[in-house]
Amino acid sequence: MKECQGFFRKRTDEMKNVEWLLQMWLDQTGITKECRILVACSGGPDSVALVRALDRLNYTFSIAHVNHMLRDNAKKDAQFVQELARTLGRPYYDRSIPIPAIALERKQNIQHVCRVERYSFLEEIMLCHSYDYLATAHHQDDQLETLLLQLSDGRKLLGMPEKRKRSEYTIIRPFQFVDKAMIYHYLEELRQPYRVDESNESDHYARNWMRRHIVPA
Repeated sequence: MKECQGFFRKRTDEMKNVEWLLQMWLDQTGITKECRILVACSGGPDSVALVRALDRLNYTFSIAHVNHMLRDNAKKDAQFVQELARTLGRPYYDRSIPIPAIALERKQNIQHVCRVERYSFLEEIMLCHSYDYLATAHHQDDQLETLLLQLSDGRKLLGMPEKRKRSEYTIIRPFQFVDKAMIYHYLEELRQPYRVDESNESDHYARNWMRRHIVPA
């Protein structure tokens, strides 16, 4: 595995880092530039990097953003993503969802409600506009965090699949061979700004704690 990772690192340095790995994954998966992709973009570095890479590779895609109404800066995140879509000339969809009120009414975990409501909105867009693929920007570090969380909970180590077929579309995670450091380097090379979710610095959520204290070790 170490030799394989070393090979990919060397090759990505030679072939524009993130873009080369993304193109390789898309080619192997059979996703062509004629396929219609909807990218879920929060405005953070991962999804912004995915948007920029797909755009530079000339794929057919649109951008969707969900404002969970959990933070004071959430509106600015939406404005940022909308402006990114406008600059790139890509179709854009968004929705503001009152997650705190919904979670309180249903007496459910906020993160669970976020996921359910977010994917409900994204699926609505996918079906109404006949997209083939829903792309999220989960990467190698996210995969590691997921495996560690599953291990700590005593669950099967399944991780996150690269592809997951739904009835009329497929969810894809094309950044599986990309790590966080590569994403930051890529955005720096492009001089591309992004938004920072301050809640990611809180240890209140298990994934944040795993990311901040366990993964680095």
